[in-house]
Amino acid sequence: MTADGSCVPLIPLRQRAFVPADKDRLQRAEATFDPLPVDAGVARAYGRIDAATAAVGRQAHGRRSMDLLIAATAVASGLPLYTRTPEDFSGLSDLLDIVAV
Repeated sequence: MTADGSCVPLIPLRQRAFVPADKDRLQRAEATFDPLPVDAGVARAYGRIDAATAAVGRQAHGRRSMDLLIAATAVASGLPLYTRTPEDFSGLSDLLDIVAV
C-alpha cells in the first residue's frame, strides 16, 4: 500500500543520489508513496501561501520555498500538512491544517 505525498521532498535526495546510501534511501522513499503532481493548482495555492507568508513578515527563499511548495501541494490536494516543524508554517493555519508530529 502506498501513501500520497508531494514529490518535492525527493528533490534533495535526487540531487545526492550518486552516493550509494542516498540512492538506497531514495529508492525506498519512492516505493513508499505515489507522489502528488506539482501542477497549476499547486502553483495557485503557492501564490496564496506566499502572500500569507509575506503578510506575517516572512519570505520564501531557499529551503523555505521548498517547504512552502510542499504546503501548497497539501492545500491544492485538500490534505493536512504533517510536519516536525509547525513553527515554519506560522501564518498559514487559515489555508491548511497543520499537524505537528
